[in-house]
Amino acid sequence: MPNVFHLDHPIGSVLGRATYGENFTFSQNCTVGNNKGIFPKLGKNVTMHSGSKILGDSTIGDNVTISANCYIKDSSIPNDRVVFGESPNFHSPFHSYLSGLIASTYYPKDKNLLVTEGNHKIKRNIFHEIIELKSTGGSVLKSRASIEESLKTIISLATTPSRIFISDIAWPLCNRVFFSKELNTNSFYFFSDGIGSYINAQKNKKQIIRDSAKVITGTLGLTSRYRNFTGHHLGLLFLDQPLWSILGKSWEEKFDYTIKRMKENYKDYTLYFKQHHRSRNIEKQKLLDLGYLELDRNYCIEEIAEEKQFNVVISFYSSALLHLKLLIADIEIISLRDKDIEKALPNTVNVIDIFSNHKIPSVELKDF
Repeated sequence: MPNVFHLDHPIGSVLGRATYGENFTFSQNCTVGNNKGIFPKLGKNVTMHSGSKILGDSTIGDNVTISANCYIKDSSIPNDRVVFGESPNFHSPFHSYLSGLIASTYYPKDKNLLVTEGNHKIKRNIFHEIIELKSTGGSVLKSRASIEESLKTIISLATTPSRIFISDIAWPLCNRVFFSKELNTNSFYFFSDGIGSYINAQKNKKQIIRDSAKVITGTLGLTSRYRNFTGHHLGLLFLDQPLWSILGKSWEEKFDYTIKRMKENYKDYTLYFKQHHRSRNIEKQKLLDLGYLELDRNYCIEEIAEEKQFNVVISFYSSALLHLKLLIADIEIISLRDKDIEKALPNTVNVIDIFSNHKIPSVELKDF
């Protein structure tokens, strides 16, 4: 154990022969253990909340908070992170990243406050304070009490002098925040679902109105100021979507055709792929076998694109295509479409219209 560590009701916790940094803090029922004889390495100022587990060949950076019941196995967590979920499917949406980008770019000297239902990729030094709400999920009936409790928390923040960013909250709480009379006169930076907000607005304008990356990035001029794409090599990125859950076995044939056609059509390109958090290992292995290079799924693609340079990005009906089109100049975005997918998901027709309005070409899979 380190020279300085903190115990907060540690009953039921098991700490193995790992490497621990200074100021290690843990609560009840925490586990730090081995996998195949390999123990984790923990940096400084790591906090484990109740029920969390760190196992195997895991490296935890400095200033990392492991949320309650989080499960980390054979994974690396960078510095200054809050971790939610189960390895390897950590929660890493786009909106908290965009909140941090706006806060650091336009308001670096302000008292910026982030309100979120959880995102382990938050750069904590950007925000003066981060308020982590209890996750309400997508069911109004199951989480009504949590929704009302979270709403009260947001209302209580309305009188503070902070610049408030509300990011990555599920749609039931999103609705309550937007239509709350107590918040009608307050100003927030409000981020929620991407393409879903457009579709819902078209189906029923009274159902929900949610800000989107398109409006914010366009208003603030992030398209040109945020990044100037130059491209030192030819790179193609494929964003895998979990369409197996909709199409079943028929997806495998379509997937095989897609990745082979990309390899044939872009012979001179370095091929990358990033999996959705619900993607399967079977698709991952097929991509690796064809020579695609895997990108870390624990980061949102918009943040990865800040570091790497791609000339072409291809996917099926992904809201990330909109984000990348707006954030990066001179990049070719292609949205693949398929009649079987559109039959299973009728709202994809609305998505195609949105892409068309933003000059993102949609290509039939059979013609690709």
